[in-house]
Amino acid sequence: MSVFSWLFKSSSILQPDKQPKQVASLRKEIGQERETFNEVWRAHEAKTKLLNRLGSTNRKTILAKIDRSNEIIIDSLKRLISINKLEETLLKKILFESTHRLHETEGWLWKHGQSNPTALDQQTRSINTPEGRRQPYNIETKKRAVWAIVNDEKERNGFIQRAKKRLSGELERFKSVCKETMQLLKEQSKTIGSGETKKFNTSREDEDRLIISMRDKLGTIMNEIILLAQKETKIESDEVEIREGMVTKSGKKRPVGVMLIHGMTSAPGEMRPLSTYLRGKEGFITYVVRLPGHGRRLDEFALTPIAEIEQFLERAFRYFYEYMLSKNPQDPRFHVVGLSLGAMLPIRIMAKKSGKNHPFQNWVKSFVCMGACITPVELDAVEFNSPIARILSNTLVPLLEKKVLPMVVGGNLTKSRTGMGYNENAVFETMVQVKSEIFGPDTSKEDMGETTQRYMQEGVTKNPQFLSRLKIGLKPIIENQITQLIEQGTHPGELYIFTKNDPENRSDTERLGDKLIDLIIRNIKKGKRPLSSSDSRDIRALLTRHNFDGSAYRNTMALGNICAQLRKDLKQITIPILVIQGDLDNVTSPKCRELILRKVKSKFKSNLRLRRSGHIVTQDVERKKVFQSTLAFLIRVDKIEAERLQEDTAKFVGNGKLRKKAT
Repeated sequence: MSVFSWLFKSSSILQPDKQPKQVASLRKEIGQERETFNEVWRAHEAKTKLLNRLGSTNRKTILAKIDRSNEIIIDSLKRLISINKLEETLLKKILFESTHRLHETEGWLWKHGQSNPTALDQQTRSINTPEGRRQPYNIETKKRAVWAIVNDEKERNGFIQRAKKRLSGELERFKSVCKETMQLLKEQSKTIGSGETKKFNTSREDEDRLIISMRDKLGTIMNEIILLAQKETKIESDEVEIREGMVTKSGKKRPVGVMLIHGMTSAPGEMRPLSTYLRGKEGFITYVVRLPGHGRRLDEFALTPIAEIEQFLERAFRYFYEYMLSKNPQDPRFHVVGLSLGAMLPIRIMAKKSGKNHPFQNWVKSFVCMGACITPVELDAVEFNSPIARILSNTLVPLLEKKVLPMVVGGNLTKSRTGMGYNENAVFETMVQVKSEIFGPDTSKEDMGETTQRYMQEGVTKNPQFLSRLKIGLKPIIENQITQLIEQGTHPGELYIFTKNDPENRSDTERLGDKLIDLIIRNIKKGKRPLSSSDSRDIRALLTRHNFDGSAYRNTMALGNICAQLRKDLKQITIPILVIQGDLDNVTSPKCRELILRKVKSKFKSNLRLRRSGHIVTQDVERKKVFQSTLAFLIRVDKIEAERLQEDTAKFVGNGKLRKKAT
């Protein structure tokens, strides 16, 4: 997307009621002026469409419409340059769009302060500059610098004044180009009226030149603002977490890479234990990816769309492939291990085609797919038995996914299953009951997260009487659930690590119950969901897992939108695949395991069914089995690939000898 379209075209990517308050405040400041910017875009877009139709037989009619379109553009530009404090408004508009849409204009961003133009490689989707390829976190680093400025209103106003002073020359040149364009369009309309075709064609060329000039001025202003934000906030790019393999017992390292990708609302810690296991057992080189917007503040996560995360992963694929090329030039391909969203997006990326090739899939040796949500768990009961129902399902299921998946991932629904884990609804109902006993009935109809936030604003969650009564109410509920887990096969010894320092006269259930209640109270006091990962049956994971509490609504909506696309993308997957899924997953339907295996075109495919695990299989009670199965699969794939490489080499050498003999 050009910087002109990015800045002027109105976007609905982030609804006002879903914006962090600082971003919403900035949006409010540029309120009516945003519509003026959009008018300029609409007028320009309408004329572009008319110019594309000039070759048709109705040339005279189209020229008349172009004449009218010129009047609209002149009028909209006149309103634009007459905006009170246009310079400040323009800078605020750039800051606002940069908080959540910067990835859309990546091709226009300079690298490390260089003003040299960049170029997008359409085949690999990588950005090339004179210095080389971008780091994967390039966009997020720039966005974080902008967020740091926007989050402090006083600092933001000072920053805008400094940027205005620094960019005064560019801002004036932008206004001059707008005025030149207005004058040119007036003259162009005169040539249309006089029927002078040659002059009209010349004025079109001049108009194109002015549009390019306007675009370049905007690009310079945007980049200078972001560079100034980076300079003032001193925010640096994240280090890419690539770790060399450890020396194994055999004294060797395996020169093969494994990319590990965590799920939505989580962080790299979800995959690090598996990374350590693979490095220690067989000396794999591991790259633990941190998805943009994750592992940081909740408002940063809310401002990071799925499209940006997918774009980042494409860069990460390219980056790791080039890294492995330096380690193993003969075969730089790597394995991909993804969990939840970290398994869904690689499917989309590897399915992308360039001509007849799949460039990203060509860089990957094998794929370990854990908990990919091809169908949400809440749609398990939907059956399509008749032929008509199956036809309707093509539109009905995607529609249901758009509505259901956001609620499942966002925490508004809790699937009740035996051994599912810790029922947050029970915690929620206890909170409401205790609040009504102390402060009076609560008649609001909100979900868990909204109620917790409201209680925090009202001061309820900091009231000592409320907290002490809540602890008493939660104790039997939590202890009952822990008892059920132990009865269903979670060995108390696995949980003892968190209880060994407690008094001897208490049971494991009591000790763990108190720790879980303390965690719930801490989260509620902070206005968070009571528990994250509520489907996990491993209490250690529940106590130590840190992730975002709830999901950005537009991200979960996007997840619902891509489920149907993933079912098509699976048909493009031909590399070896291992599918792992827990029967007690409260996000992904257990049917997904069979669906994935049925749809992929891989010749070598395997699966692992976990009967006692939930969604986060790398941290649940059967994680040891997950680690061992993943390692065995990767070793087997490497062995098959090595044998095939030897066969190909032998054939090549053999053919060479035959050709030599024939000669």
